Amino acid sequence: MTQDFDLTDFVQRAAAGRTGAGCPPPGAEELLQERRAAARALLEALRASGAYGNCTSPVIGPTASDHAVTVTLLQERTPRPAGDEDALPSPDVLGTLSAMLSRHGIHASIDIVDLPLGLGVTLALVSHRDARRFAELLIDNLPPVHAAARELQLALTALGITDNRIHAGSHGYIEVGDISVTDAMLLCAALTGDRPETGTRDPLDMDWRHVETLAARLCRLVSDASGRFLDATANPACTTCSDSRPHQITLGQTTPAQAQQLARRVVTASVSCPADVRDGDRG
Repeated sequence: MTQDFDLTDFVQRAAAGRTGAGCPPPGAEELLQERRAAARALLEALRASGAYGNCTSPVIGPTASDHAVTVTLLQERTPRPAGDEDALPSPDVLGTLSAMLSRHGIHASIDIVDLPLGLGVTLALVSHRDARRFAELLIDNLPPVHAAARELQLALTALGITDNRIHAGSHGYIEVGDISVTDAMLLCAALTGDRPETGTRDPLDMDWRHVETLAARLCRLVSDASGRFLDATANPACTTCSDSRPHQITLGQTTPAQAQQLARRVVTASVSCPADVRDGDRG
């Protein structure tokens, strides 16, 4: 009986330069890359939906005969049919979830498991295409607050602000969170349609006064761009923590509509923002 070729083990041994890695079957490496890409898409969708804190990271099947991607979620965080998002979890969660996946052409094995925080649902997606379809299903059915948070996050990322912590908060609000002063200067430049002001200080030379001034300017700009007040609070690094983090500015809460308006302004700004500014020449 021929043993399945272990895709992940082969790639790890070959990358380490170990001899005797063997030859993978035709298409094996491509299959592994497709599974990894699908797992990344699913991870992004789980984060956007708010379910990631209550699930395992997607696990890639190591052999061609294994399920492509497997993830386990708390039962209360499993996707539900459109229109039933506020309903209590179904007693027949397996049947409900199976029927929903079937309607969308997603093939998977579903099992109930015990987790430390309660009952969980393990979803073993048959192929990388099924994993991608499930990720798309999550994104297409995000609740409004999660959808708006994702829209703003994608807009800032397109501008070059990739280190952001935007997420859906409590009571229907979105928490924008901290951005570095470098990213704050980029956002100011984009929203004003200008390059960073001549003479803008190097972030490494800033003290708390400069961070306060930048925060006040950013507050005016993002409030105007989003249509209502959006707080921006200076969060300078002290002398003891300056080696571990940059000066930061903390942006406050927004409503979904406010976040979407800001996102659209940022998208418009990123199109006209000079490429050298987006790519790192930020003052």
